[in-house]
Amino acid sequence: MLDLQSKNLGSDQGIPTLINAAASIDDVYALTWVSLILSSITSGSEGERSSWLWTVACALLEIIGGAVLGCILGGILWIFPSQELSYHKYRRMALLLSFSMATFFGMEFLGYETVGPFAILVQV
Repeated sequence: MLDLQSKNLGSDQGIPTLINAAASIDDVYALTWVSLILSSITSGSEGERSSWLWTVACALLEIIGGAVLGCILGGILWIFPSQELSYHKYRRMALLLSFSMATFFGMEFLGYETVGPFAILVQV
């Protein structure tokens, strides 16, 4: 991929960007299945909350919540900081790192372990 990009093959059509986006979507898909399987395996015997249907519903809600949160944070990064500002790329990178760490550790603290990684992948 890097060799083709250094030779400028397909760069006019945006093929390297398309491949990176497809790889990100593939990561989200793989993480979805891994989190769903792990949550169904590790669900304890807590009465109704241990049913497989409840586990699947919670996992899907966490995935949807992560996607929505990632879209919101990605939209904020798309708008701010303005491109007229000096060093706007560095400011955007600092905001991306800050949002990513706050999302990951904040959702981990709240007990939603899968929301953080999904939100980070979607916002990037």
